Amino acid sequence: MNAPSSISDRLDQGYAPAWKPERGDKIVGTVTAMSSRDGGYGEYPIVEIKPDDGEPVAVHCIHDVLKNELAGIKPTIGLRLGIKYVGKVKSETSRGEYHSYRVMADGAGGTSGVDWSKFGADHSAVDGEPVTDTQETDFTPEPVEGGDNDGVPF
Repeated sequence: MNAPSSISDRLDQGYAPAWKPERGDKIVGTVTAMSSRDGGYGEYPIVEIKPDDGEPVAVHCIHDVLKNELAGIKPTIGLRLGIKYVGKVKSETSRGEYHSYRVMADGAGGTSGVDWSKFGADHSAVDGEPVTDTQETDFTPEPVEGGDNDGVPF
């Protein structure tokens, strides 16, 4: 399906359905739109991706790991992007669990529509060390068996 060319055509398209990944699911395609919204728990970005073999889907970036990964890439419309939902994993530094993602980009994009600086981890220095909400290690997280999405829309 070709992208609608007129504003009228684009208005008739409606919204892309939300991507609702299960552990191990991937989406690879071209970023076609971006926005942000406040769902009651703070503002988060929405990245619409048109996969090579399907209709566009909206990736609601509500989880911190996904927001931080995307903030590091700063995707733009036209960028080829891949996202993999690793699943819920146990935290090394606390007793909790978190939703883990891998994000990769290929090539350069066009224009954004999202100020990615407000979604990334705070990288200000304290005693010469960057401050982040995650610790970098060589650890590869293991998915949590039987984990659910705790009421998250996907």
